Amino acid sequence: MKTLWAGEEMPRRDNQALRELVLPTGGTSLVFRLDHPLRVFADVDDQIGHRVDYAVVGGTRATFYVRDISHPLHSVGA
Repeated sequence: MKTLWAGEEMPRRDNQALRELVLPTGGTSLVFRLDHPLRVFADVDDQIGHRVDYAVVGGTRATFYVRDISHPLHSVGA
């Protein structure tokens, strides 16, 4: 295990962005979301998306994913 972390994200007020493109990395992570479950979208045109959960294991990906950033978020991970 390389890193333990805790984070807080607040929705941006300047452009009212509700989604974020997350680029792929070569790492694996275990994330516990403390406020809201993770909601991801198939692509930028997906209007519904799907709820993943409060605990997420992420691994190597070949492409970006789109996540909901419309709510304040507190999370911890490794």
